[in-house]
Amino acid sequence: MIVLLVVDGAILASFLFGWYYLAAGSAEWSPAAAAAPAIGTSALAALGWAAGSVAIEHASRLLRAGTRRAFAGMTALGTGLLAGACVSTACALADSGAEPAEHAYGAMAHTLFYWQALHSAVAALMGIYVLIRLRQGLIDARRRATFDHARLFAHYTAAQGLLILLVWRT
Repeated sequence: MIVLLVVDGAILASFLFGWYYLAAGSAEWSPAAAAAPAIGTSALAALGWAAGSVAIEHASRLLRAGTRRAFAGMTALGTGLLAGACVSTACALADSGAEPAEHAYGAMAHTLFYWQALHSAVAALMGIYVLIRLRQGLIDARRRATFDHARLFAHYTAAQGLLILLVWRT
C-alpha cells in the first residue's frame, strides 16, 4: 500500500507541476469566464475531507477496542463523508465556471478533480469492502489488515483532496 501511495503522490506532483508551469507561462491564468471555486463550497468540501479522515481514524480505535457495531457505523460515516466531500468538490468546480475546452486553467482544474474523484471512488469501494468483510466476521482487532490498508488510502485521499482545494485557490 505504501508503494501505491508513493506512486499516487508522484502522479499528483506531476499534475501540480503542470498546473504551476502553465500558470507561470500564462499572462491570464484564471480566465475571465472562470474564477477560483467559491469559498462556501470549498470550505464544505474541506470540512468533508477532514471529517472523513477523522471518522476513519476513530473507527480504527473502535476496532482496536473490539466494538464491532460502532466500528461499522464509524467506517460507514467516514466513507460517506469522503464521498460527500467529493460531491462538494465537484460543486465547487462547477461553480467556478472553469471549462476544460476553453483554457488550460479549466483543463488542469478538471484533471485534478477527476484524479481526486477516482481516488474517492476507490476509497468508497474499499470502505464497502471493509464493511462486507466485517459482516462476514473476517475483520476484528487482530485481523485488521484490510481495514488498515483502506484507512491509509482514505487518509491519503482526504489529504490529496485538501491539497487540490488549496491549489485551486492559488
